[in-house]
Amino acid sequence: MAAISTGSIAAGETRYEIVPVRAWSLTDVSRGSRSLFITYDQGSSSCTRPATAQVMETSDVVRIRVSEPVVAPAPRVVCTADLVIGTLEVHLKRPVAGRHIAQPKHGETIGQIPRPERCPPAQDCVLLVPRVIGLSPSDARHALRNDGLRPRFTGDQLHLGGRPRIIGQSPAPHDRRRGRTVTLIVGAAPG
Repeated sequence: MAAISTGSIAAGETRYEIVPVRAWSLTDVSRGSRSLFITYDQGSSSCTRPATAQVMETSDVVRIRVSEPVVAPAPRVVCTADLVIGTLEVHLKRPVAGRHIAQPKHGETIGQIPRPERCPPAQDCVLLVPRVIGLSPSDARHALRNDGLRPRFTGDQLHLGGRPRIIGQSPAPHDRRRGRTVTLIVGAAPG
């Protein structure tokens, strides 16, 4: 557990430690591919604060480390065991353009936080198709599978002359789901 010193604590104040989030899932890509939207297990809403992301970008990979402030253990501090799924927008310096998305340790790829495949009982909701345009085919596959969907790839993946990336999808991003299959068009990213 990595922690940041909080200095002296006055009586009644709460002390937080900065803790790395162990698993997160890519859920969407912004139009223009300069922001990634991720979900993570936030834990108890009464004992955590919103997470932050540190991004390390190279020409081949985008590495994301997500950390969140968590109440430091102390006498008379009780945290409930709620399951809260947090969301976070991660801003990039340049578009994804087919670069691999990974966590910093051991080259781990996208985490495995389950997302609902159907509406919870007695609730009205509309499930939408996530945007994966700009991602590499493997990252798009992981993002769709984490969302309960099946990718179907089209396009020339072998003779592109550049790094493969998703250049189109059907159904379109953020359209209402009409099944479990999403067709992904693979093209080349410069570089």
